[in-house]
Amino acid sequence: MALTERLRRHIHDTGLAEPGDRLLVAVSGGPDSTALLLALCRIGEGFPFEVAAAHLHHGIRAAADEDERFVVRLCDSLGVPLVRDRVDVPALAREHGRGLEDSARRARYRFLRERAIEVGAGRVALGHTADDQAETVLMNIIRGCGRRGLGGMPPVRPLGHWDGLPDAPRVLLIRPLLRTTRREVEDFLRASDVAACEDESNKSPDFFRNRVRHHLLPLLAEGYNPQVARVLADTAELLRAEDEYLDERARAELGGSEYIAVGQLLGAPAWLGRRLLRLAYEDACPRGELAFDHVEAVLGLCRSEGDGEVSLPVSISAVKTGDVLLFRSGRPPEPAAACVPLPEEGRVEVPELGIAIEVARVDRSEMLLPRDVRGSAHIYLDEEKVSPPLYVRNRLPGDRFRPSGMGGSKSVHDLFIDEKVPRHRRHLVPVVADEAGILWIVGYRLDERAAVGEGTRRVLLVRIAPLTRSSGLHPGA
Repeated sequence: MALTERLRRHIHDTGLAEPGDRLLVAVSGGPDSTALLLALCRIGEGFPFEVAAAHLHHGIRAAADEDERFVVRLCDSLGVPLVRDRVDVPALAREHGRGLEDSARRARYRFLRERAIEVGAGRVALGHTADDQAETVLMNIIRGCGRRGLGGMPPVRPLGHWDGLPDAPRVLLIRPLLRTTRREVEDFLRASDVAACEDESNKSPDFFRNRVRHHLLPLLAEGYNPQVARVLADTAELLRAEDEYLDERARAELGGSEYIAVGQLLGAPAWLGRRLLRLAYEDACPRGELAFDHVEAVLGLCRSEGDGEVSLPVSISAVKTGDVLLFRSGRPPEPAAACVPLPEEGRVEVPELGIAIEVARVDRSEMLLPRDVRGSAHIYLDEEKVSPPLYVRNRLPGDRFRPSGMGGSKSVHDLFIDEKVPRHRRHLVPVVADEAGILWIVGYRLDERAAVGEGTRRVLLVRIAPLTRSSGLHPGA
């Protein structure tokens, strides 16, 4: 079956493109992208999608000028709209302190997404073949990888934040040729009487991929399996589907939470625990990647006593506070300060703490005292022992109070440690105070100074309600 017909069936069966779509094809002038453009144009004659082309001159190779001229002639002959640009990649690499390949990739993906949005294309088609997939899988194995690395390049993925780009309308990267070998591409071009350009840098042994392409894969094909490229590509497709299923299982365990319970992590099967860590890390840093040693270091932190922190790639840290683990980028943001006066009677909202708080005078006979103030969303105060005005605020450095029924004073810092309040949530715990000091650490302890007693004549009810799910109102919030 001809490459064009196989590609048409593949696109139709997998939904890589839908009727009415506009595809932007990244065309370097090399054999793979040239074959992809030719085949998509032929498919488009009977399959209702539009094709446009994009070419970026990287400013690296002298021969790139001829590549650009070839792409212009090709698009003219096919009647395909072409968008193109030039970028000084070596200058970008020097400016940002990155390698040439990484800078070229970033510039290329930025260009492709900007042009896709510009021409109204929801998909950008790349010319990666089964041989490219086999090379990627072998490179990942040599470097060390898990199941995701064995899955190689996905046939479809969003083009955006993962590539270091800002948020913008959704654009998908698609790779229609992942089931097509390089030899099939060459045969197709020969039958089409098209001589594509050759990038001389693709033969340089300085690049890891080139050594795999020109030495390792031919060795495996000649000595072990002539179809090794297709076998590796097929294996990658199977493993990628399984990996996606396991990710869904793991995400269900995470439940959308911003942190992981250490007990849950250590009690899970090894495969699930490692996957939970990787997914939580990727939520914090979509462009990052955790190696096996990083995962083991975080698991070691979870098994250790006390709080701690492990530095991870791309300026991310795994932070253990009490019984929870979270991933954060750089320095944690300063908590929003709150200090809101409370009315003598009435209700106010405190969005910085995620709560609404109400004050009311009640008859002592109406009191419904909680058996334990810990975890309660309301308390009663002896109004005659309060020094108005009342207000609600965050905790402050050096805060101390006298917990009712305990005798002696205690720092709020020590209370949070004893109650195992995660460090990253302590600034969200509301503190109700008056001019004389703390009255209530909401959800934890009442100060004995204004506690209702036998001689209490006038009672204040102070009641809170959450404005959001993550209000930090009670233990474990």
